[in-house]
Amino acid sequence: MNQFRAPGPFRLCSTSPSPTILPVVKREPVDEDSGTEGCQPRSSSDVTAGNMATAMERHIQQTNERLHCIKEALATPNAFQGAARELLEWCGDPRAFQKVFEQNLIGCLTVISQVSQKQGFDLDLGYRILAVCAAQREKFSPKSACKFLLPND
Repeated sequence: MNQFRAPGPFRLCSTSPSPTILPVVKREPVDEDSGTEGCQPRSSSDVTAGNMATAMERHIQQTNERLHCIKEALATPNAFQGAARELLEWCGDPRAFQKVFEQNLIGCLTVISQVSQKQGFDLDLGYRILAVCAAQREKFSPKSACKFLLPND
């Protein structure tokens, strides 16, 4: 199976021995005028801190699993383009550079730096991702920034 993205609302991590399917969450705009008549605002007891913490932990885990799949896909010429474009789009959001994602993001960047100049990969796309991340280097831990990214001028 050489396909990186599965059809429908799922993305396939096919470079592992048993492919992992992770859901793609689509955000839809909330129309506050429709369907809200007669609805009461939620009380603080409806949404507890525990529920929010669990949802955040699940989001972090899913994102880190996705980054792991992207890292695997970046290592193969057939999947590099799709994985690199997804990573480039993800790195366009400042939230991508949170500490909880750093290890997996650095793993992806390491693979890009190792393979992008090889035959069958895309040096320009790899460089663009590295440049976007280098511009955010102050958000990385000192160890990661020194290990991988360009020094501050």
